[in-house]
Amino acid sequence: MKKIILILGIIFLLVGISLIPITTSFQLKESNNTLESNINCQIFQINPINIDYNKHFIYERDQEPDSRFLTKERFNHCPHELFGNEEADSFYQNILPIDIPNKDDYTPHEPIYIHGDDDFTEENGVTGGNGTENNPFIIEGWEINTYYEAIIIEYTTVYFLIKSCLLVGVSYGIHLKSINVGFISDCIISSNYFGIDISSSTNITMRNNTLFDNEYDMRIYGSEINQYHHDIDTSNTVNGKPVYYLVNEHDIVIDENYDIGFLWLISCVDILVTDVTISDSYSAILLFDSSNITISTSNFLDSMFGICLGQSFNNTIIGCNLVNARINIWESPNTFMRNTSISCNRAFGVGGYSIYDYYQDIDTSNILNGKPMYYLIEEQDKVFKESNVGYLALVNCDNMVVENVKISHNMDGMLIAGTNAVIKNCETSYNDVGLSIFGECNLEVTNFKTFYNTVGCLPFYSSNIDFLNCDISGYIGGIQIDYSHNITIKDCLFTDSGDDGITLRNSYKCEISSNRFSIIGQYTDGIVVSDDSWMNIISYNKIHSSDNGIVIRESHNNTIYYNIIHDLKNYGIWLFKSDDNNIHRNDIYNVFGEEWSSGIYVYESARCKFYLNNIYDNNCGLSANRCYVNATYNWWGSKSGPSGIGPGDGDSIEEVYEATVEYEPWLEHPRSKQITYDYSGLFTRFLERYPLLNLLLQRLAT
Repeated sequence: MKKIILILGIIFLLVGISLIPITTSFQLKESNNTLESNINCQIFQINPINIDYNKHFIYERDQEPDSRFLTKERFNHCPHELFGNEEADSFYQNILPIDIPNKDDYTPHEPIYIHGDDDFTEENGVTGGNGTENNPFIIEGWEINTYYEAIIIEYTTVYFLIKSCLLVGVSYGIHLKSINVGFISDCIISSNYFGIDISSSTNITMRNNTLFDNEYDMRIYGSEINQYHHDIDTSNTVNGKPVYYLVNEHDIVIDENYDIGFLWLISCVDILVTDVTISDSYSAILLFDSSNITISTSNFLDSMFGICLGQSFNNTIIGCNLVNARINIWESPNTFMRNTSISCNRAFGVGGYSIYDYYQDIDTSNILNGKPMYYLIEEQDKVFKESNVGYLALVNCDNMVVENVKISHNMDGMLIAGTNAVIKNCETSYNDVGLSIFGECNLEVTNFKTFYNTVGCLPFYSSNIDFLNCDISGYIGGIQIDYSHNITIKDCLFTDSGDDGITLRNSYKCEISSNRFSIIGQYTDGIVVSDDSWMNIISYNKIHSSDNGIVIRESHNNTIYYNIIHDLKNYGIWLFKSDDNNIHRNDIYNVFGEEWSSGIYVYESARCKFYLNNIYDNNCGLSANRCYVNATYNWWGSKSGPSGIGPGDGDSIEEVYEATVEYEPWLEHPRSKQITYDYSGLFTRFLERYPLLNLLLQRLAT
């Protein structure tokens, strides 16, 4: 009796201390915006901004600054009038007839796949050579008609030649990846998704190749400039038109006298492109490592990208017309864009790794799907409520409010970079990214709705963002947080995602709290924390109708508590090679979709703690593989404890391979599902803070 009185005395003393008010509700930031009530704020123009590029970029030091940053006014004969919005059909050029040789000239062959130098064998289609410069391996004379890639060559260092092949299919005609040196000549490539695809490769030479009727003719990409320096001349044609792949050219004019399949300018400077029409290409015009290029009064039709800029600067787009063709500007600051019309799905986007990559000179004379574009730089103390918006970007702005804006059919529905702002009651749809965020921000996003986007929201190298009361979905994800920190997501609804509701990659100190996840689809997860994310808090969420509830993959020191996770196919909580995570006070039940499904699955994860969780009515309660798991003080659905390696008839515990699970003592009664912080639940909350005391009271009660 004395022990009971002593225990009750301690309880009432601690309860008295706990009555000190605790603020647990999330509050909106107080706005210091002096224009919050200004509903008649006029739209404003962007003032020219002078950037000291030498301060922020590293270029070849042997180039003089004047030669790197010439003014665009040197092309003073460029017309400035807006090109008319005529029907796309009026721009189509007649495709020259292609003379298809007799198929008897070719020998049928299965698709060719070469992975590494040792795969150049007769069985893989090699008809001669030894891989040296003067005697390359030869793949010659084959007809390959396939639903897959016709020829794949990757990770090779030897010399090879693909010659006189007829490649027809629905995927890739020729796909080269990580190649040191290679030659393609006299091939006919037709009816593929990509005719030729070259990635992360160097020293590719192309001669006399004919590409036609492919969805996209050619794609070349890489992370280094030498991966774009290839030898591709005009003997190569696309739909009967010569390919112009110019490297290290300067001071030339390309006009209507050129019949162009596509035009790529690599490491070029001071070139004028005017009055040209290019259609049916992957990238009609692509600039890489090029500057002071002017593209004027030209037409780009039915291409993935009408104009694509990569790692290029100080370029001009003026008076152009794009129909079913996008403009993409990546790591390419100070693009001057005027009087250009874009009519396209996913029509426009800007990106990069530096805040100055987002500095572009784009005004409202540019029209996107019939609506003006707004690209605001270093503005402050303004409210933006314009209803007719084709594109909206806020770059390095301060104390801004964006309200009631609806944007669709862009690469980025709305772009925020390095900005202090409140975004409320806005909507984005049918974009690659509904809301794209970059840089150090102070951003509050409330009552934001995004749907039918590829990704709902993408904070990228960003910080200090609050998502509150938002409705978010995306074909491959609701919110994807990459290399960011101090992101709060609270009271949001995640539905209809084809992949994960929220994904954190290499991010830290984020809070995901009080959200609802009803993600119906195959291979979907509620929340994924991956790629060395740490010190994140996931709490008070309700997750159901997906494959997995919460996935922690190669991430450490995260805390997961008071979540309700149920009716899933695979795993309620899944830990993979993740150490020092704290999982407590969660309700995990009805995880029963597959024979391997489990309420909690732990693989090679050390020092993780599971306690005060209610784990019941699952196919398996906890499964451990190659690790030690501390899972004491949990409720397993039965007073007698867990089954499996345990003595009871509750949810089972499995030790799969070199695993040890410590489960005693267990809770003999369910932990209360009361998770509110009002005073009616204070006593329960107090007991949950002290599991040993909670266990003692349960045993005294019996």
